[in-house]
Amino acid sequence: MVFCKNKGIEFLESAGKKDPSICRTLLEAVEEVSDGILITDKDRLIRYVNPAFEKISGLSAKEVIGNKLDTIWRDHNENESPDNVLYALNQEDSWKGRMVGKRKDGDLYEAENIVSIVRDSSENVVGYVNVCRDVTHEVKLEKQLIQAQRMQAIGTLAGGIAHDFNNILSAIMGYTEICMLQASEDSEISRRLGRVMYACQRARELVKQILTFGRHQEQAQGRVQIHLIVKEALKLLRASLPSTIEIQREIRTDSSYILADPTQIHQVLMNLCTNAAHAMGKNGGILRVALEDVFLDIEEVKKFNGLAPGHYVRLKVSDNGHGMTPEIMDRIFDPFFTTKKPDEGTGMGLAMVQNIVRNHGGRVFVESQPGKGSVFEVYFPRSTGEPILEKKSTSHLPRGKERILLVDDEEDIVIMAEEMLESLGYTVMSTVSSPEALKWFDQAPDQFDLIITDQTMPMMTGSELADRVLNIRPDMTVILCTGFSDTVLPDVSGFPNIKAVIIKPFIIQEIALTVRKVLDS
Repeated sequence: MVFCKNKGIEFLESAGKKDPSICRTLLEAVEEVSDGILITDKDRLIRYVNPAFEKISGLSAKEVIGNKLDTIWRDHNENESPDNVLYALNQEDSWKGRMVGKRKDGDLYEAENIVSIVRDSSENVVGYVNVCRDVTHEVKLEKQLIQAQRMQAIGTLAGGIAHDFNNILSAIMGYTEICMLQASEDSEISRRLGRVMYACQRARELVKQILTFGRHQEQAQGRVQIHLIVKEALKLLRASLPSTIEIQREIRTDSSYILADPTQIHQVLMNLCTNAAHAMGKNGGILRVALEDVFLDIEEVKKFNGLAPGHYVRLKVSDNGHGMTPEIMDRIFDPFFTTKKPDEGTGMGLAMVQNIVRNHGGRVFVESQPGKGSVFEVYFPRSTGEPILEKKSTSHLPRGKERILLVDDEEDIVIMAEEMLESLGYTVMSTVSSPEALKWFDQAPDQFDLIITDQTMPMMTGSELADRVLNIRPDMTVILCTGFSDTVLPDVSGFPNIKAVIIKPFIIQEIALTVRKVLDS
């Protein structure tokens, strides 16, 4: 008979001679416990497994008894191989850790293991006992928590850079727009400035998407016809993709609306197609983009996790590139995960796609096999309601003659915004110091009709300035500007004189419409 250090088995042997039912009770208990129990001899040949282990592994006792323990754990545990565990056991007499196993159906599972040495009365090793608990679900939850914490860190980082970057972008966009208004519409200068403005708007939308990705800023959504966005995006793609890639377009709907932000939908398609083009490489291939209306009934939605029965618009992007292994597919939506070279991408494209689609109430699904290409399917809920209105031309912007106090700690933005407002007919008094702005207002509170102030400023923030102004003149109206709305929007309700918030970087149309709306109300 074998003995453990606590002499438990020695006791059972002695007691078992007097009352065999004790041993039967022990066996019944081992058979009923929820943790898997596996016993081997000194050569690690499996001699016993309980029903719980059979359930965890999917292997029956007949299939494992007589085999070496290594056959269960070795293949998927490079860092914690059975040899390493044996070495640790020789040092400590016990080992605790996680091991990955493969079920009979091929699925992998992760188990928390406690392995102990069994010795006889002479302290010779006669076997090993492995008690394991399936922690696959717990590991999945841990990974989700780590991912959530990583996303929170990304959001914090995004918020930290957004303010400074948007200030820089505001000055570039503002001065470019002023020059465009002064130049002849048919001139070469106007055309070049238009390209600068287009690049600025792309940068602006990128910052918005990063902030949205970190859940710091919501995007405005309206009812749009997605087929128009797809057609526009494919025109841009044709000009940027190599001629070795053939684009096949299959748009089978021209009347369906979705509730969406057009820029973000454009970004989804561009990212998916760019990803497909990269997968096809230098040799090129066929890029297929299909759009169609679909209805998913109760049975069909079982295949699509997260979708409810109903009407959807399905966007399908497929390629005949190198495809992906299951291991890569599991990580393609992780931020900063990429198979591209350092100078080819950041790994944010597909993560951005998934975030945008989920924020629009949709889902992304992917199928891929190595050497056979990939297919991405995006489902957007169809919508009813009013479509997004087209922006008005700058030649019809509302103007006024009111007096405005303008405050921002960035001198370039102050000069640019002052020129914008003066071009609209307003009289502007500006400063880069919020204490100085308060001093001016305190000296002559009736000479101003509106205050436009940045939020993040040294010595006194925009909301603090609004509060001080409210004490001097309760009916004074304030517009707040910010490059990072998460720090402003939740607190605006506490200041009744803050009537609007403008997100940087802004264009002249936004400031013109906002100023006029606030003054008229």
